[in-house]
Amino acid sequence: MKCLEAGYLISKPLFDNARYDFILDTGNQLLKIQVKTSRDEGDKFSFETASSHITRQGATRRSYENEIDFFCTWFNK
Repeated sequence: MKCLEAGYLISKPLFDNARYDFILDTGNQLLKIQVKTSRDEGDKFSFETASSHITRQGATRRSYENEIDFFCTWFNK
């Protein structure tokens, strides 16, 4: 909502298989944004920079490297 309030256009993927949660249109470029929940660890906030997938072979971790432009974090007290 803060992006919309700041005047940016936001687009969301139609399906859940995209590696980003929304696209931020700055007017000059389109940025792929991934939203993550952050955790309070006392002196810092942290969040996961990879996603987990369950396959027939078991759980795997997949990095977002080269697939998004920025992380946006959400902290809920």
